[in-house]
Amino acid sequence: LSSGINAEYGGTKSHFTKELEKKMADKQNVDTFTITDGEALGDLTGVTLSTAGQDTWMVGWVTVQPEDGEVMYFYNTGVKTLSTDPKKGVASLDMVEQGKAKYLIYMTTACVKGAKADFTGLTIKIEGKKGVTETGLLNQINNNNWESGNTDVFVVQGMKDVGHVTCIEMEVRSEDMWLFTVVELHKVGDELPNFFINYDKTRMSTDPAQGVSTIKLCNEKCSL
Repeated sequence: LSSGINAEYGGTKSHFTKELEKKMADKQNVDTFTITDGEALGDLTGVTLSTAGQDTWMVGWVTVQPEDGEVMYFYNTGVKTLSTDPKKGVASLDMVEQGKAKYLIYMTTACVKGAKADFTGLTIKIEGKKGVTETGLLNQINNNNWESGNTDVFVVQGMKDVGHVTCIEMEVRSEDMWLFTVVELHKVGDELPNFFINYDKTRMSTDPAQGVSTIKLCNEKCSL
């Protein structure tokens, strides 16, 4: 696996590539690499991952901590798999910075039989007055997500500030059927959260016999 760090300094674009020789860990684990011989690139703008092997590997997100800078967050928003085999994935994956906003997402699974899922492959697009921002895969490491009656909490940083949130669009990538009741969305710095309720009790799954793979929920318009 190779990692490319993209940056822009004084209007000049730079790129630094490093071979990552550490063996990648099992799924849901976090691998940490320290690059001590890198160049000073300036302001980071993105990360590129590339592979020379046919084995498949999916990255959820990448964080970069410059020696004298803030942690930056980059998400695999397209949920792409790395592989040189075009039938399995892509050989190179570009991830760009979206912004500095931080969102807290509370997902509550319904407390009824058959509501839980082992895996959802869920991502969320957050829409607002100032644009759209998108999470990577929402999955808590080493935790049982999507259990009936439970509320899973996801902290998503490095997102675009979309202003007043108007809608969310959820997409799953698993045949497991999942039923949620409500999504509570907090943008850190805002006084009030946003609530998106699954009034129609729509079930989600990539299997059309069990549910829908995407659902869009919007805030009800105020009549005042």
